[in-house]
Amino acid sequence: MIKIMNNPEIVVIGAGVFGLSTSYNLSLNGYEVLLIDKSFPASEASGKAMGRLDPILGGVGSTLEKANSLGRPDDQKELSEESFKLHLNNHKDLIKSSMIDYDFQSIPTLQIIHSENELTQLIDLIPEWNQKGFNSKIITDQNEFIDSRISNNHIGLVLINGVVFLDSFKFCQSLFKTCEISGVKFENFDVTTFSNTKNGIEIRNKDHIIRPKKVVISTGPWTNFLTEQIGVSIDIKPLKGEMLKVEPFNEPLEFHLHGKVSICQKLDNLLWIGATKSNYTFNSKKTKTAQDELIHLASEIIPEIINNKIVDHSVCFRPMTPDAMPAIGPIDAGKNIWIASGGGGWGILHS
Repeated sequence: MIKIMNNPEIVVIGAGVFGLSTSYNLSLNGYEVLLIDKSFPASEASGKAMGRLDPILGGVGSTLEKANSLGRPDDQKELSEESFKLHLNNHKDLIKSSMIDYDFQSIPTLQIIHSENELTQLIDLIPEWNQKGFNSKIITDQNEFIDSRISNNHIGLVLINGVVFLDSFKFCQSLFKTCEISGVKFENFDVTTFSNTKNGIEIRNKDHIIRPKKVVISTGPWTNFLTEQIGVSIDIKPLKGEMLKVEPFNEPLEFHLHGKVSICQKLDNLLWIGATKSNYTFNSKKTKTAQDELIHLASEIIPEIINNKIVDHSVCFRPMTPDAMPAIGPIDAGKNIWIASGGGGWGILHS
């Protein structure tokens, strides 16, 4: 027998970081919220991310076309900087209220300089970074290199202070706990049919029908699986990424190394290496090609990392929009159906 759940005020579909953040903020503003997901919160990319809160450097979080930019693209700067400030200002309260410590820590970055062109870009960028509080300086003297394990097969390094890392899965669990405390209800619900007719919105699976007043779709790269059922196509595509965790060195790595890949030792004591970027696909297979690429690029930064045992190899799908910005807003004439998805690889930062 099909169970009908009539008139929840707002249903948020998808318990990734955008769905959790949306649910929490709606609840704080007095709305009755039902959060649904086919699995547990942060079971996809949100819970597997490296957790880098960095509003100034570029990287694979941007579109394929912009991923090689050293600095943050201009159209992302304002949102990234405001998002970073919100994380700084709110993390202590979030940890206190949820009683879940999500390993919020500042780790200095060493940006690898591969060419004269990159050096020129960085000379232009550093005054701006310093002005924004990310104290940075170029190191080109081999005697100043801070960690002897780092290869000297480059022009130099930029030391950048102020970048923050967190445990993405714990962060999402902290958000989920605060959602529960603020009154958000959660249901495991695998949506099979989504419709919007003159009789209202219906969300169905094999056993249930939900008829909410409003819906927020926060299903990341799967957004179109729902929106196309009501005749709306959203330009969000899955950008596949693979990442490795390897055993640490005897001496801890005290810097986040950022070049053709990122290498960072987090509080789980593992070295995280990430991430690949594959053209838009939902193929969830872990590939030897990606593993070899990550180890090769990491060994160009720290040659001896090639000997470190691989502990974990993960795959995720980043919700990529054309400009790598979040897609947030109503998609129907009555403004009853909204989306809150996208953002490429910067979802944790922009949440």
